[in-house]
Amino acid sequence: MNTSQPLVLSFGSCLSHLTAVQLSMFYGWKLVGNVAHNRSDQFIDYYIDKRTTPPSLADLSALVRFKPDSEDYARRILANQYPEEMGRHDLPEATPLFELLEETKIDLILLDNFMDLSAQLFEFQTGLEGKIFSNAHMFENLTDFGKLGHVLSARQSAENFVRLVQWLRARQPQAKIVVLSFQYSQIDKNAERYHRARDFWVELVKLKTEDFSICPPLHPPLDRTKGCVDWAHFEEDIYRALAGMLHLHVFAHTPLPDNNYVLPPAALRRPSQYNLQGRIALGINRLRERLALMRYNLRIRTRLKQFLK
Repeated sequence: MNTSQPLVLSFGSCLSHLTAVQLSMFYGWKLVGNVAHNRSDQFIDYYIDKRTTPPSLADLSALVRFKPDSEDYARRILANQYPEEMGRHDLPEATPLFELLEETKIDLILLDNFMDLSAQLFEFQTGLEGKIFSNAHMFENLTDFGKLGHVLSARQSAENFVRLVQWLRARQPQAKIVVLSFQYSQIDKNAERYHRARDFWVELVKLKTEDFSICPPLHPPLDRTKGCVDWAHFEEDIYRALAGMLHLHVFAHTPLPDNNYVLPPAALRRPSQYNLQGRIALGINRLRERLALMRYNLRIRTRLKQFLK
């Protein structure tokens, strides 16, 4: 353990990454890598079992047409799924993942299952072979070459995470590995995804080994989340509190909540509540945007009148 400045790697999405950012900002950790936009089955097929290879990034980039207003981010999403850039999302100076795991002893690896919960991989049927994660709305012609595949079941995802943890453990035997189960209490208008999010934690607990710890889904009040308008994010203080709990887990051996943790029954009835409150929040946000636009237009008109005098 590097007690002077412990090292953390995030692997998943905003849940693991923003928590790792809080560790670096408030608890003296160094964030050494951030793996994003990789679904567990995709990573296992391409880089653990090596059953197949991803489509060539150069060929893919030449085949599709990017929408101008989203081209930069779309290219980053694609690059994040290839070894040269993997682990460097929002960390351009970081060492790519595979080199990092071979060269550096990491103290804490945080994983979350957002990609498994939300992502459908694009399956090429013409022009290229293989699967890749992408947001089709960022392209002008991506859907001309294939279709979106299925989502992962909670059981499939949990089994994949056990495989992923085993692979990481073989390369980082000293590391603490924690899986952060993605929240579901504020998922709205998608009952199927809502239950897959909950069942991932249930299934992973059944498969848990001593190789890793599990943090169950968090259930903060609505005003500490972004609500159904932005169901995937908490307010910053929740990530900071989670980082503090993980800091204690590593240094003071404080146990994380485990399979005895049960969300209140009301959580299972929340989608309709969040649906209503989410609509209210969305209405308030739209009103604020309109007021801000009105104030901006008023300032412009005032300055124009002064200029014309």
